[in-house]
Amino acid sequence: MKLRINGAEIFDKVSLRYCVTDAYASGRSDSIVLRFNDPDGLWTTWAPKTGDEIAFENGDFKTGKMYIHAVRPENGCYTIRAYSVPAGAKLRRSKSWQGVHFLQIASEAAVRAGLQLDIHGAADHLYGYMQQANRTDLGYLSELCALEGYGMLVYDGRLVIYDELALERQPSGKSFRIGADGVYTFEDRSAAAYDGATVYSGAFTGSFMISGKVHDRILYPETAITATSNAEATRYARGLLRQANKALVGGSFRQELHPEISAGSVINLEVQKAKPWNGKVIVTHVRHDHVKNCSTVTFRRTLEDY
Repeated sequence: MKLRINGAEIFDKVSLRYCVTDAYASGRSDSIVLRFNDPDGLWTTWAPKTGDEIAFENGDFKTGKMYIHAVRPENGCYTIRAYSVPAGAKLRRSKSWQGVHFLQIASEAAVRAGLQLDIHGAADHLYGYMQQANRTDLGYLSELCALEGYGMLVYDGRLVIYDELALERQPSGKSFRIGADGVYTFEDRSAAAYDGATVYSGAFTGSFMISGKVHDRILYPETAITATSNAEATRYARGLLRQANKALVGGSFRQELHPEISAGSVINLEVQKAKPWNGKVIVTHVRHDHVKNCSTVTFRRTLEDY
């Protein structure tokens, strides 16, 4: 294992008793919680602070650059909590744009957070009017990405935005076998799925309906959404429908540490005692416990057609 704080390697100087990393495919920042034995109070002399950079490695696994948000000395231990998003990104602001492209909004958010923008398949849509009202830059951008059907994550100093549908259409990579004594849980709530969605915004209306459905269950947004054309309203309806339906079929499994599994991976499941669940899934969240040497992987089925 390797552990760096502000570029200095310190793993051989510390006694690690707890280390859990959480990574998400979209919507939440990655995190790491480290707890060290510290009977002599050495950590307080090293004095790591909010904003300091930290990076952890365990074989093939790397957190990349992360930022300390909290430290806590207690009862002969010292705990550090860090996230992939800088602490300063929590600042709320208000701003409006007219005639603005998606990439301009994303670029401004990345620059203010001190991140490098990394785009994969996201179209540079032009918006007539956009308003960020007392929201964090990344929080507002995440909501916009959801409307457009994009995923968003932060890893190693990069703000990554990708087209979810394009990701789901990729062939699955590595296969994971869940044996007869495997630890897993599956859930199918597809009966709650919507058949389509409709967005009303002043004079503009847009609907997206799943082909082959009766269209009895239509999703209408609970909060007002601003659209400046019928095409934009239709695009938002598709994004809202994806957000509502994509997590209805999925589950999780726990095995020995799999450092090669990352959030956003497309993998293939082979389940010995629940074969209907075999097939391609998207990893939405992965928790690695680097002390207990185990991984808990949360996944969902792909939508693929929208």
